[in-house]
Amino acid sequence: MTRSERHRRYLAEAAFTHGARPDEIMGRSRKRKFVRARQEMMSRYRAAGYTLCQIGELFDRDHSTVLHAIRMENRHAR
Repeated sequence: MTRSERHRRYLAEAAFTHGARPDEIMGRSRKRKFVRARQEMMSRYRAAGYTLCQIGELFDRDHSTVLHAIRMENRHAR
């Protein structure tokens, strides 16, 4: 699976699960349902072997933002 195919798949799944449009998930909104969807996607990318910088590039975010999102997702998963 190519990077763009994986991205479309993860985005579609997150949009369906969280009841949001893909552009809302990829946007800058800080509404809880969009943030949770982004955090979930970032965690999935990390589990797939992407680096923090690679994930940050996909989401137009800094690697430290990605790290925070993954930590928050892990905290919610407990």
